[in-house]
Amino acid sequence: MEPAPNKLLLRRLEREKRARIKAERILENKAIELFAANQALEKNAAELRRKNELAEQAARTDDLTHLPNRRGFFRELDSLMQEVVRDPESRLVLGKIDLDHFKKVNDRFGHITADLALTQFSEHFSNCFDGGVLGRVGGDEFAVALIVVKGGVDRQAIAEKMLRATRATCHAAGVTFELTASVGLVEAGPGDFDIDRLRRLADIALYTSKRKGRNRCIWFDEEMRTGMLRQSLLEDNIREAVEADLFEPWFQPIVGCAKHELLSAEVLSRWPEGTMPNASVEEVIRLSERIGSIEQLDAQVQAKAFRKARDWVRAGNVQSISVNVTPRDMLDDQFLSKLAKRLRAADFPPDHLTVEITENALFADMNAAAAGIGNLSALGIKVALDDFGVGYSNLRALSELPIHYVKMDRSLIRDIAQEGRARALAESAVRLGVSLGLCVVAEGVETKDQALLLRWFGCHRLQGYMFGKAVSAAKFNDAFSGPSKASVA
Repeated sequence: MEPAPNKLLLRRLEREKRARIKAERILENKAIELFAANQALEKNAAELRRKNELAEQAARTDDLTHLPNRRGFFRELDSLMQEVVRDPESRLVLGKIDLDHFKKVNDRFGHITADLALTQFSEHFSNCFDGGVLGRVGGDEFAVALIVVKGGVDRQAIAEKMLRATRATCHAAGVTFELTASVGLVEAGPGDFDIDRLRRLADIALYTSKRKGRNRCIWFDEEMRTGMLRQSLLEDNIREAVEADLFEPWFQPIVGCAKHELLSAEVLSRWPEGTMPNASVEEVIRLSERIGSIEQLDAQVQAKAFRKARDWVRAGNVQSISVNVTPRDMLDDQFLSKLAKRLRAADFPPDHLTVEITENALFADMNAAAAGIGNLSALGIKVALDDFGVGYSNLRALSELPIHYVKMDRSLIRDIAQEGRARALAESAVRLGVSLGLCVVAEGVETKDQALLLRWFGCHRLQGYMFGKAVSAAKFNDAFSGPSKASVA
């Protein structure tokens, strides 16, 4: 018997209801799963954003000091510039900072101590100079930027505050030492925001600060730009002159103190007229060292000097010649072999050569200097300590090292005929050298009174304009060769 139609309908409705409930449960479960999946995606996206932000922050942060690195600093600088643009009454100050002689900290104490010193410096600066942005943009180079009120920029106050912030006492690995820095500053308004230009101007001010003695803060001015252009041209001239082997040896006479007879000559570097316009000898030598041309320059001049002076020595017109060497030479393992090679090539006798070194070269690395001096002496080459009396002479070293001469700095000679204290100081320096068994040479002698006093003090040799300026080899030969030219002045 078939079910009644109503029962069939009820069964069908029941099946549909159960199917609907099942479908709803399936949809609900799917919705829950989808919601969970969306939540997971959002969490992963948030985590990814956080990691990206951390990575971006790390890319803008110096690992050692936790300051902004170069990339981070200039991003902060851009933000400061936008603030100045919004406030026309404000100005931006950009500064470059270079720690003074920091390489010596690395060389003497090692990289770990140097890194600790950099960290302590950055903390000290940040504590002393709030309100600005500090970044580490190089090994021992930092940059600082701050906003100041237009018309209220007290440059001296900012410079003084900057210097206080850059003078730090560091304690690392049981060592305490003082750090100072050279700082260059430039000021700019909304119309001056060329980043590359501002960086160049700050660099120019920084270089000027270093050139004037370091441990100072200097603001950029247009005269510096002119000076930098002149220096750049002069550096190019030096490179070209060295490349073309244009530098020549000139010779300045050194005479005996008693009879003023010619005994020796110091070799000095000079260049053809017009090659280095309006440049002093000191500037050319300093820039040659800066651009790394001094070694080649010295080698060229020495080789020529040895060839030109060889016949003077053989004829007995001079007992010896002297050449100057740099601290870098004294620390160069190959210096002695290079010097010996130049002497052999010129057939110049080593025992008629004197090498002049400064106290900086002697005491920068006493062990290396002692070894170098010993090797020079073994070849018969004599050694003179230049600028004697104005440095930090180590008397024990002077008495133990095979040094033959001390050359008194001209600053000790200048006022001896007018001032009692200068006279006493010069006399003490002479007598100290004599007591150590050294031959004492006085530089910068210009008057007869100076010469007489130095003779009375016990000085052995004299050098200065009174007896002749440095001249070319040809003029020196004409003036001082032959028996009739044996006495000077």
